[in-house]
Amino acid sequence: MELVDNEISLVDWAKLKCGCSASAAHLPADLYRFFRAQTRDEALDTGITEHVFTQSFPHEPAPSVASVLMAGLASDIPLAARIESLDLLLGLVDNEDADVSDACVDIAREGLWGLYAEVVANRSPALVAYAYQILQVIEPGERLHALKASGKLSLPSHLRD
Repeated sequence: MELVDNEISLVDWAKLKCGCSASAAHLPADLYRFFRAQTRDEALDTGITEHVFTQSFPHEPAPSVASVLMAGLASDIPLAARIESLDLLLGLVDNEDADVSDACVDIAREGLWGLYAEVVANRSPALVAYAYQILQVIEPGERLHALKASGKLSLPSHLRD
């Protein structure tokens, strides 16, 4: 989790206003719990999503959380935490605030090849689906189309067309 530690240390969380109306100073501890989650329920119990979003509107810590999520995805985290990280990242790159979406897209692009690796590794249908949908947002061009056309991806039916 060295990458997560580093990314968390780069943010002055106390200066950010969280979705819970308090400062975001509690988010680092919540993110560590999130990355240790062995089940979806454990990940959801951290409340990260509610601290970052209200419905589909992001709060101030959203780009910082996107950076930490990318660091987590580059780390050895449990499958449930990986799936929920990609689900949250998808919401961050595609939400109701264009400025926040753009910032999170830029952050996600920095880990482009890690997202492609998630798609082709086929460790879980949910991992493939979330990583593929993120790639559709951050790099919808020829590379992704060619990979999909190769027939080597195990995409869920709603993403095959």
